[in-house]
Order: sequence, then structure tokens, then C-alpha cells
Amino acid sequence: MKNKRIGIWLDRDKAILIQDPTFKSKDSMKVIPSGVEQKIRSTSGSSSGEPYSFISVFAPDRNKHRRENALSHFYREILNELRGTKEVLLMGSGKAKTELQKKILESKNKEFPEQISLVSMKACTIPELASYLREKWGIPNEELDSKRKSEAIQELKIILGA
Repeated sequence: MKNKRIGIWLDRDKAILIQDPTFKSKDSMKVIPSGVEQKIRSTSGSSSGEPYSFISVFAPDRNKHRRENALSHFYREILNELRGTKEVLLMGSGKAKTELQKKILESKNKEFPEQISLVSMKACTIPELASYLREKWGIPNEELDSKRKSEAIQELKIILGA
């Protein structure tokens, strides 16, 4: 997925990377699931019956560490897709886009985008996202290839388990 520019809508659940908002090619869109558990399942009490065992005292730290590692791996996966890209547009409603921007800037890798733009945007459908990118990049707002559009939506549903 190499291109001069790429649009990414992301939150801490997934990232949707679009390089060709007309969906004319098979690799114009990619979805990367984060693998981050939003709510860590906790068990009440311990198997020993003691309310505050050594393991239960440190469990919140272990869960936080596991979540931070999963986020770090998620951002590294996205960064690998950005190699060779000149411009990236990061979109989303939460902190994930600013965290990714920080990772890009910290890397100081010349293969990463030179121009990074941030846009706050609530969750939207893939056609809405593609329409926004076409408008932003000055691509004629032609009708999406309907076959590729339906394939892209199916891919997203499969990945998200919908």
C-alpha cells in the first residue's frame, strides 16, 4: 500500500487506511485491527479466597502494561504502511490520531510522511470517508466502483466481526 498520500481514520479499535478513494484498485483500502482490549475482564476475588493476594494487587499494572504494548504494536503496524508516503491525513474522534502523529514525529525516519494533517471527525462510513478524501485531495467525485465498494465494505465487516 505505497502511495504519495494516504488517509487514515483511526481510533484505538482499528485503523482504516485509504490511498485511493475511488477504490479502482484492490489494494486501495486496508483495515488494521488494534487488538487492544477496551475493558479488561476482572475476576472478583481470587482462587485462594483471599481478598488481596499478591497477584491481585499487581493485576491493574499488568493489564495497563498489556494494553500499552498492544497499542504500541498497533501504531508500529500503521507506521510500516506509511513508509514512502509523502502526505498523510489522520482522522478520528479521539486521542489515537495525535498519538500516531507523535510516533511519526519521534521516529525521525526519512521514509515517513513529510506532511501530516489532523482532522477531528466522528465515525463515518467508508463511502463518506472516501468522499471526504476525494474532496480534500481534489479528485473528481465520480461514482465509486460499485463492485470494489461492496468488497471493501465486506472486508471491513469480516475484520470487525459484524
